[in-house]
Amino acid sequence: MTGQALAQRPPRVGVLYPGPEEGSADPAGALGQLRAGLRERGLEEGMTIELLVRFEALQPARAAELSAELQRAGVALIVAGTGPAAASARRAAPGLPIVFAVSADPVADGLVASLAQPGGNVTGLSIMNPELTARRLQLLTDIVPGLQRVALLLDGSFPRWRAEQQEHEAAAQRLGLQLLPLKVAGPADFEAAFATARRERANAIVLMQCPLFNQEKDRLAALALQARLPSVSGSGDGLYARSGGVMNYGVSIPANLRRASEYVERILRGAKPSELPVQQPTRFEFVINRRSADTLGLTVPQHLLLLADAVLR
Repeated sequence: MTGQALAQRPPRVGVLYPGPEEGSADPAGALGQLRAGLRERGLEEGMTIELLVRFEALQPARAAELSAELQRAGVALIVAGTGPAAASARRAAPGLPIVFAVSADPVADGLVASLAQPGGNVTGLSIMNPELTARRLQLLTDIVPGLQRVALLLDGSFPRWRAEQQEHEAAAQRLGLQLLPLKVAGPADFEAAFATARRERANAIVLMQCPLFNQEKDRLAALALQARLPSVSGSGDGLYARSGGVMNYGVSIPANLRRASEYVERILRGAKPSELPVQQPTRFEFVINRRSADTLGLTVPQHLLLLADAVLR
């Protein structure tokens, strides 16, 4: 292998991961997918590459601190697990190449100038959040008869929560739905939020896509069933539906980490992030939990059953 970054043997690659700690932070095997992708490209951890993994626990200040630490450690680039982590890394480690594995809207969030020509030192993979937001709301209208009011659970600690609310409001307006935003500061607020959704006569609930809700998927799915609210999430790999939520439609996050390995290799070989276009999702996973639908007295239309990648019975 050649390239300026590969003059260091083995080259060091920093990873900012949203989980809180090693062992409990990777339930979907996303880090394993990143490592697998690197191996496919001849980058074997401990032999031809060194990974310095840091867990930023969804805290922008912590992500900035760890990014500066990684730059001091001499990493050739940083792989950021989320868009906010990538933004923190760019501020804390100026000039260092950054590859984000997940970004809801990298242009609107200011990470890149455009998808085709990122400019600067940041590139990566988008999850097309505005488009998927509308699709998830449409799925709810297909499965909930007479749907009129939809609650939106927002993680107020996540930097994109306002953008998520705006995207959902725009999509709800196009579909003729009323949106009930419910912002929480953390898991301690979950029960009160679901109680408000019931009190305000919401017919269903959608979960914004964020790492906290992915981590708390089991509890959120149980609360939705207890409140008798059909729910949908965009968490990767159908994990929310597999935890008991009615539906899951989104991009596979572990698959994105695996795909990010391509840009890691290319940057190590000398490519500039400004020359690497932001990649769009290539695969979406739609999972229906028919058991949960039956529990709520919902009949899943045949066309949705045929579209689903998996139907849990």
